[in-house]
Amino acid sequence: MTDTKDRERLRQELLRRRLAGRAAPAPQDGIARAPRGGPLPLSFAQRRLWILDRLRPGGTEYLMTVALRLRGPLDRAALRTALDALPRRHEVLRTRYPVVDGEPVQVVDAPGSVPLAEEDLGALDRAAADARIAALA
Repeated sequence: MTDTKDRERLRQELLRRRLAGRAAPAPQDGIARAPRGGPLPLSFAQRRLWILDRLRPGGTEYLMTVALRLRGPLDRAALRTALDALPRRHEVLRTRYPVVDGEPVQVVDAPGSVPLAEEDLGALDRAAADARIAALA
């Protein structure tokens, strides 16, 4: 019963703070940033995907390819800038999973330029263009 009373008291205090315009106190400890000096252990989700890849090597179930049909003038510099910004911002897009001492680890590579298949398919008919896009993907 004490636990129920304590929870009710806490709930009332939080409600009082909220109504007074004061949010709940911020937690003292945040999530610590992992060191980037070497390999890191895999999360449970990463380990699960790694195991699935070991069962069916080279599977593409978790890969997403994108083909864009662009019309009009293309600002190549803007496209390059946008594509290169993605992996700088999202470490997962530049993370590899090698095996070290029999255990998978994650290694976050430094940001770099994203390879871009750039080919003008305007002279091809729709079926040939679609086949070429599938081959590039």
